Amino acid sequence: MRRCGLGAIVVLGLVAFPACAGLDEDLRALTAVYATLPQGYPTGKGLAQPDGAAPFRWHGYHDDAIRRLDDAKMSTHVESYNPLEDEGVSADKPIRFAFVAEHVTSGKKALRLEFPVGAIRKNARVQVKCVASPILSDYFNYRRSAYWSHYRWLKADAFNPADGPVHVRVCGVPLVLAPGRNLISVKTADAVGWRGDYPAWFRSVPIEIDGPERDVVLFLDNFRMEQETPAVIAKKGRMFQFPIKGGEKDSALMLWPGFTAIEKDTLYTPERGFGWTKSASKRTYGGLSFRSNENGLIWCRCENADSPLRFDVPNGRWGVWLFATPAQASVWTKGVSAIVNGQAQPLFAARSQEELRRVALAGELWDYRPSSCLWTELVRDAYFPSARLLAANVKDDHVSVELPPGLVLRAVILFPEEDRAEALREIGRLEYLLAESWDVAHAWVRGAFAEKDRYIGVHDEMIRPETIPGRLDALKLTAADFSRGFVLFQRGLTDPVYPDTIPRPAERAAAKAVGFCTPGTRECLTISLLPLAARKGLRIEVSELVAESGKIPTSALDVRLGRYHHKCMEYGHHNHNYNFEEHFLVRRPRLDIYPGAARRLYLDVAIPGDAKAGNYRGELHLLDACGKTVATVPLELEVMPVKLQMPDVFFGIDNGLQRGPEQAHLRKYGINFIGADHDTAAAHGFQGYAVWPYNAAPPPFKGRRLGWSSFVKEKALMNESIAAGRTGKGPRGYFGGYVANKPTDIDVYAALLKAFPDIDILGVTTPVYAFHGADYPNGGEQWRSQIRTRGKPELLQQATASGKDFWFFDWMRHSKEQAGRFSFGFWLWRLGAKGRYSTFSYGYDYHYGTARQASSFEPYYTMLGVVGGNACPAVRPALDAKDFVPARDLLLIREGIADHRYIYTLDRLIRDAESKKLNTPAVTAARKFRDELRAELSLDLTRYYESRTASYAENWYPRADNPWTHRRFQNVRRQAAEHIIVVQAALPTDR
Repeated sequence: MRRCGLGAIVVLGLVAFPACAGLDEDLRALTAVYATLPQGYPTGKGLAQPDGAAPFRWHGYHDDAIRRLDDAKMSTHVESYNPLEDEGVSADKPIRFAFVAEHVTSGKKALRLEFPVGAIRKNARVQVKCVASPILSDYFNYRRSAYWSHYRWLKADAFNPADGPVHVRVCGVPLVLAPGRNLISVKTADAVGWRGDYPAWFRSVPIEIDGPERDVVLFLDNFRMEQETPAVIAKKGRMFQFPIKGGEKDSALMLWPGFTAIEKDTLYTPERGFGWTKSASKRTYGGLSFRSNENGLIWCRCENADSPLRFDVPNGRWGVWLFATPAQASVWTKGVSAIVNGQAQPLFAARSQEELRRVALAGELWDYRPSSCLWTELVRDAYFPSARLLAANVKDDHVSVELPPGLVLRAVILFPEEDRAEALREIGRLEYLLAESWDVAHAWVRGAFAEKDRYIGVHDEMIRPETIPGRLDALKLTAADFSRGFVLFQRGLTDPVYPDTIPRPAERAAAKAVGFCTPGTRECLTISLLPLAARKGLRIEVSELVAESGKIPTSALDVRLGRYHHKCMEYGHHNHNYNFEEHFLVRRPRLDIYPGAARRLYLDVAIPGDAKAGNYRGELHLLDACGKTVATVPLELEVMPVKLQMPDVFFGIDNGLQRGPEQAHLRKYGINFIGADHDTAAAHGFQGYAVWPYNAAPPPFKGRRLGWSSFVKEKALMNESIAAGRTGKGPRGYFGGYVANKPTDIDVYAALLKAFPDIDILGVTTPVYAFHGADYPNGGEQWRSQIRTRGKPELLQQATASGKDFWFFDWMRHSKEQAGRFSFGFWLWRLGAKGRYSTFSYGYDYHYGTARQASSFEPYYTMLGVVGGNACPAVRPALDAKDFVPARDLLLIREGIADHRYIYTLDRLIRDAESKKLNTPAVTAARKFRDELRAELSLDLTRYYESRTASYAENWYPRADNPWTHRRFQNVRRQAAEHIIVVQAALPTDR
């Protein structure tokens, strides 16, 4: 049934706007940014057209993202998907279908479809299955034309016998079929995003009717896949790839269309005209698995090219383009050259460690803007740096290429010098196709899927984009707003802001940064911008905060910007789709803003321990590129006369694969327990650590590396470490994980407990509870002996009532958001656990990217592996080596720890008053507040969250009726502070 879309109601959304021609145009342009436009679709008679009136996020790149090179001379590679000859079709009831001889465009039959109006109303679908082309994966039994990372287009022939247009969705992409013959074109980058795993595999093509709302008949034929290939290079030059099969036995090669395969044992012969000149001795071929969905040029690789390659070509001057990437650090030490026809030519220049570091961390400077290109902006330079173009003077009818060690070879293109200009255009166009292919393999999830699967970052503007014009209308934007280029709004720290967030009028009206805190703590003020026009070079200035009782200097204000990050949800080994959320908080000397990308500024204020109570005020100024102030934000911070106490609780996290000196910064965020080793915890001042010792890579204890089998041998050292941890003279270690990954582990634990009666082993001496937990507890992880509550409060109630120590863990690796604050704060106080641990761990098995393999610096974009999805550590190194980059999740955990400290401090004061038999009205009121809060807080987490889990992670998504919004957190915290003040006043001063 036809759905009203953003494009369909743009005019309606503008009806209420002021009748100013310039303002009207600005509003139309702004609304169009959110609507998006189809890009690259053919137009003309007989061509199905994209349906701009249907709600849909079209794929495309802005003009500065990547060169399109539409004028490159490309030919078309065609691969059959389903010729529709009596097989490969299914349909939901009551749709009827038959193979008929009418309106045939290829073969002998076409597919006749009848959609009764009832089928249209319930969105019934036809599925055209992939039945043509060779098997690419014999493990899945999937065919080559079902792997859409290799294709730009799905094409099909259609005939609409009606006298009016029919609105259809093919793979979710909305199209309009005019009466008569139509060529259906669906860009594969538009077709993805409807699932959480395997984004590039399309075993079938779903088709549904959006309208009209009456019986519809359609004829379809010849479903096929198409890819552009370089025409001039194919005619006059050569294109080679170094692939492997997609599976075992008779699987097809993972070959990009138009390329010729050179396999490991493809030796040169005069008849063949290309190949290796020697049999393999050291060279190896490899590939990923179909847990990764990249195209064959990336998926496959040849390492250690141990003999020259020979290509027979006519005499003359030739250009040689290599898709080869460094895989060893030695490549960068002095640079490397290739030998072409006996002459050395530079391939990669040397890079210093600082240069490598800056390349890897350059993503810190990246900002989301609509229609960004991930390939060029975050992937290409960091993982696949371009080799220099080579040249060959051919005098004996061949080109010989010899490569140095340390490289991964993926493809070679040769072209005659006289066609250099066109060949480089075609190679540039291939680069564009690689960018689109990347977005097929790593898809931004669609709103409807995100809503159904409760995907990370799902929100109203995403799933109901047709409401955006009305939301903009409600803001009553003025010509002055558009002239400025943005409007300010205030959304609470705990509540998320997304790229397409449109603030509510009340949030715009409250455009100031306000907060409260206590001496010796930190408070984060925020202010957000809704861009209305592109503005570059904005600068942020903040003043000191001044009260009658004192000042807080500008040096105590840490100003950062929320950087949007590609976040995944867990789908076993196949986490390649993403949604956007704020994650890293980065410094920005200057800020560029673009419509369609709301931004939030974070002002983290370190309140001095001797700060006097009072209302501190200041200003944040936004200056344009010329230094003119274009907006001023009032800053208001109330310092309350309260000294917060610290509960005897371990607040713990790990930091993923980031295990450098940046870990020390975690303590600024209230973290006193680290997933690391004894020596790391001691060096950075943590009170405790969780370690999973492996005999293969034992962790250090005072410089000595000890695995499980060494504990008893080093009994004196271990007893010293355990005793120091239990008495507070050193970090307290909690051990866990598999010993030998066998059921007999329990015997090892028993022996350890006998040798070390005071040792702490998670899940053995100390119970570990989880909500859903992870399905696949890898060896060495803290999940080995988790007790999954599944929302059953009885288990946690029993743990609380036992009076014994226990821990609560989660593996919300990719996104914590509100759940991080709630579960470390008021809820943890209610639970009474000794320790709370949340993991930022991630792992990925894609280790062929330059920055990952050739240096110790990890790039920002790492959505490349099968387990961890994109990396979301709590803190990571910054471009400025003296700085660090914290995560928003870490900030929210800190807010939760502060919530915990407020209610814990009040609880202790009430108990103190009760011990002194003080029963004043203030104490009675405080006790009532505390008890009501405890009664309100349920240990049943399903009251607050929907949860999903897969092999390696879990996600909690707040329910729509979850009462714990930012306003609620702050109100409870303030009430606790006010009760603390009056109870403190009631207690004797000599206590």
